[in-house]
Amino acid sequence: MKTKILPLLALAFLLYACPSKPEPEENPTEQAETNAQDSAQTMPADTIHYRYITLVEKYSDCPEGDNGCTQASATYLQITKAPSEIVQKRINEALTQHLLASDTIVTIEQVLKDFIREYSEFAEEMKNEDLEFTPNWSLELTQKVAWNTPEVFVVENNVYTYSGGAHGGYASGYLNFSPRTGKLLTLKDLIDPEKMESFKKLCEQYFLEKYPEDDFWFPEEGFYLPETFGLLPQGMTFVYGLYEIAPYAAGEIVFTVPYEKAGVFARPYSVLDQMNK
Repeated sequence: MKTKILPLLALAFLLYACPSKPEPEENPTEQAETNAQDSAQTMPADTIHYRYITLVEKYSDCPEGDNGCTQASATYLQITKAPSEIVQKRINEALTQHLLASDTIVTIEQVLKDFIREYSEFAEEMKNEDLEFTPNWSLELTQKVAWNTPEVFVVENNVYTYSGGAHGGYASGYLNFSPRTGKLLTLKDLIDPEKMESFKKLCEQYFLEKYPEDDFWFPEEGFYLPETFGLLPQGMTFVYGLYEIAPYAAGEIVFTVPYEKAGVFARPYSVLDQMNK
């Protein structure tokens, strides 16, 4: 049986650094409101206020309180206060869109239910083939605030999925927002275009300092920056996903460029420029 939901989730991380037109915000269903576990998360100095919502779907044969069976869960963010209603709506729409990464699946609840449905079909197929062992599946979608300042609001997205085989798959990515406008920031918004090539050379230096071995899968053109990056307290952090430039065993390849170095290449009046003043 071929699953449809797993390739969909993999697409999520192609979208983190490439914002597209947000889809209309969906109203949560009554069941989602019943199952949601909310926790307020605010700090006095924060520009953006938010809460976490957790949803869980389990396979029908899963005993009460058993976390070792097939289940799908999502812990995601909902912005509760921003500098304006427009900014609040814009960030909420982007958070939902990038967690789902699809125009056809319109709610997080549907993603979880579809995952359980596909497992149910798989389990029935195994039963019909007289196979006694049916491995449990797992899906975990999580969002968490990585940094919240007047200059930038950064969210980390994580996906873990297992549907049989030697190991599961996982991916992480960042969404970098301007709290003033709600705009999802790209590297082009931060780096002066005339200095982009020099900035890439700086990044390569920091990459080689952390990974001096020369056995990565870069193209003939050589080093390139990944699509995924986060503006974090320690600096601009870049993330190469699984299999992007190294085998699975290497995990995600991550390196950081300090702001005092990256700021030299900042686009004038950009968020990066303001962070270095």
